[in-house]
Order: sequence, then C-alpha cells, then structure tokens
Amino acid sequence: MIILGLEGTAHTISCGIVEMYRDKVKILSNKKKMITTKEGGLTPTQIGEHHAEHIKHITETALKESKTSVKDIDLISYSHGPGFGNGLNIVNIFAKTLSKKFSIPVIGVHHGAAHILIAKYLLNIRDAIYLYVSGGNTQIISLEKNTRFYVYGETEDIAIGNALDKLARSLGYGFPGGKIIEELAKKGSYFNMPYTVKGMDIALSGILTFAINSIGKHRKEDIAFSFQEHAFAMITETLERAMAYTNKKEVCVVGGVALNNRLQEMVRIMAEQRDAKYHRLDKEFLGDNGAMIAVAGYHYYKYGFKGDVFKAKIKSRWRIEDAFNLE
Repeated sequence: MIILGLEGTAHTISCGIVEMYRDKVKILSNKKKMITTKEGGLTPTQIGEHHAEHIKHITETALKESKTSVKDIDLISYSHGPGFGNGLNIVNIFAKTLSKKFSIPVIGVHHGAAHILIAKYLLNIRDAIYLYVSGGNTQIISLEKNTRFYVYGETEDIAIGNALDKLARSLGYGFPGGKIIEELAKKGSYFNMPYTVKGMDIALSGILTFAINSIGKHRKEDIAFSFQEHAFAMITETLERAMAYTNKKEVCVVGGVALNNRLQEMVRIMAEQRDAKYHRLDKEFLGDNGAMIAVAGYHYYKYGFKGDVFKAKIKSRWRIEDAFNLE
C-alpha cells in the first residue's frame, strides 16, 4: 500500500510518501518546508499563507522524488488536528481535492497519534510509554491494543516546546527557539529555579516566568542551561513514575522537542537504570513531517478508523484519547 501524507498543523508544511507492507515501512519521500523568523514568533495568518503558497510544490516534489504519480497512491492521509485552523484548513482542502479528482480514499488523522505511530512502526515498538514533547504538547502516553491512547501525565499549563520558544524570544532570538536554547545551554552553568511536579503532571509557567525574570541578572547561557536542567528533570521524573505505574519496559521520546540531545540523554539514563529498552527515532521523523501522517493513515485504515472526513470539521483542539474519533 502506498500512502501520501500531508502535514500542516503548525509551522511546517510537509508531504510524505510511504509504502507499507506487512507493517514494514519504506519511506519513499519526505519533503517539508518550515517557517523561521530572526526574531519574534508566528501568527496563524502567516502559517495559513505559508502552507497555501508551498503545499502544491511540496507535494509535486515528493511525488517526483518517490518516483510515483498520483495514480499510484492507494490512500491519502492528512493532519485533521489539533493545530492552527489556518494551516489545518489548507491541508484539509488540498487532501480532499486530490481525493475527489483522482478517486483515492482519504482519511484524517490525529497529529500527536502520528508522532507516536511512526515511532511504533519504524522502531518495531511493542509496548512502550511514549513521551510526546512539542510546541503544543507535553504528555506521557501509551497505546493499548492498537486502538486507544491513554494519557498518564501532562503539563498543566504551557507545553515545553512553547516554553523554550518563549524563553528564546525573551532572550532576543527568533523561531524556532528550542535549538537556540540547547546551544546556549552547552556553555552555561547551573543556578536554582522553581521545580513543580504534581504526581505525573508538571507545571512550566512558574519556571518560565522565573527564567525570563532572570534576564539581566544571569548570563543567557546560564539561564538556558538551568531552565533545561530543571524542566527536563521534571519531565523525566514524571515519565519514570508512569513507567513504574504501568510496569512497561520500553520508552520512546517523540515530537519536535525530542530533537534536544540533553532531554534524550536524561531519558536514556533513566531507562537504563530501570533496565528498560530506550528507543530513539531518527531526527528526520521527530519534527512535524508528512511521512508520519502517511504511516498514521495506514494504521487508521488497518484498524477501521476511517470516519467521514467530508462531514467532519477540522479539530483545532483534539485530545489524543479521542484520536480515532473524527466526529
């Protein structure tokens, strides 16, 4: 089965084409274009305009690179939510237009589910706890019997990716901010910041406010290092608690913030101390990408979660517990 996946929930527009055979993934193409800024963040209008400008070219490039034509596609999959409405609308309309024009089945998938599912299939994960960390999400999740996601812990306020971006902007940098903070932290030293863990949930707004208020009192490098160490330790602590609660022996970090090597290091050390298997996904598939949407489309189709995308409205806010319900 050859699936074309379209991703457009946030800053990145992407088209991925994958071939699935007996649950084995062959990536034929995975093209993407991301918005960046030298200072400040993004607006929903910018995202919509960016995706509208580039989606056709990105798709044509992916098809050319994969040496396939639209007529070779067996299924079209697109990000139905959650995310920015402006971007979601672009991929929604484009996917349905392709579906009708070429008579190809189309399916809408959950963006967060796609991050998890591409890890599951590429790394042959059987029964893991997933740490999903991105601009809009910080959640500890498991997939049970291939048909239900459970959230064991999450942020009570701001997501870690958003927090890193806001800190970078406050320090005078642009978007995305996570990599900037990681690079600054390599030259930084530790000082105390707030640490807020509530069972298997965390709160990041307090430490973010504290970090921003530290600007001018501490070096940028020290602020970046200390923020990372505290925030990532909070996340890793709750992740370990979830692993102990579920008695699962596999762990994987997914989402854009999983590109951070320090966070991956903390999770790897924790996994080794628990005699658990640590999985690390290739960086190409950690940030938003079309290949993960295509793989998720395969999973949805295989397990019967098709839904009627022509009746369903996009879901800017869509809990992962309801990922297989388009209504």
